[in-house]
Amino acid sequence: MNGSTSQPSTTSARKHYNSASRSFLVRDYNSTASSLHSALSSLPPSPPHQWIESLLDSAPISLEAELKRKLDILQITFLATVHSSSPLSPTPHFDKPLQLPPDELIKSLWTSLINDDSTKDKEEEEEILPTSQVSLLHPSIATSLCLAAIKLEQPKLARSVAEAWIGSVSEELEKIVWEEIQEIGLDWEGELPLDGMGGAQGSTGMNGSSILKVPDNGRRQLVKSWIRLLDLLVLHILPSLDEWDAAGDFVRLQSVENGGWVPDQRVEVSSLCVHAFFARLLD
Repeated sequence: MNGSTSQPSTTSARKHYNSASRSFLVRDYNSTASSLHSALSSLPPSPPHQWIESLLDSAPISLEAELKRKLDILQITFLATVHSSSPLSPTPHFDKPLQLPPDELIKSLWTSLINDDSTKDKEEEEEILPTSQVSLLHPSIATSLCLAAIKLEQPKLARSVAEAWIGSVSEELEKIVWEEIQEIGLDWEGELPLDGMGGAQGSTGMNGSSILKVPDNGRRQLVKSWIRLLDLLVLHILPSLDEWDAAGDFVRLQSVENGGWVPDQRVEVSSLCVHAFFARLLD
């Protein structure tokens, strides 16, 4: 696609995205579906690895890549919200996925996010496992899918998504995070506040989606999105499955002392929260 075609297409996709965001916030789901479909249809192709390459090159995130990320988050949040509503009303362009059982909807969304055209086995595509394709997925999208699974009462799938993404992280991404953590320094508490829901459904799904802005610092955005996913897994998903020991162990494995990148002070706070939640449950 040449530049003269890409720019009008991106402008159109951005316009439809903004319309879809506004409609979703006022629960006009038919209009949301129509605008979301138009945005996805008009968005120029954006390779899934584009955002990573930009971070590696210390280059700005492209509007196309950021718009695709936001559209993925909006679509996930929209489908989970409509699917969980009662009664389920017909929604143009998205009736087929909305007719799926909750677990199949999550798996279908996962497959569409990590789809590799060279993969032919549909059952294999729907397995939520660490792969090289998963490493190309922005952590904010994985977080949104986890939140969707929680909303649809599929905590085991939420765990699978979180662990699949964390288990797929490349050395290149880890290096970026290490460098950014050094920049954050002692201000980790202000930059990485503890958030037991990984950024509530609204913040990960819609508050960050309603106005499209290309981040000034894509690396800092990566770190914050990654830490939200960690918080969500440790402080909500694993406890909801009564996996308290696993939550505590996972927290400790993320510390710098144990070879991870999360500041030890923050790991200590997270660990204390896990124990406090468990103690409260036993009272």
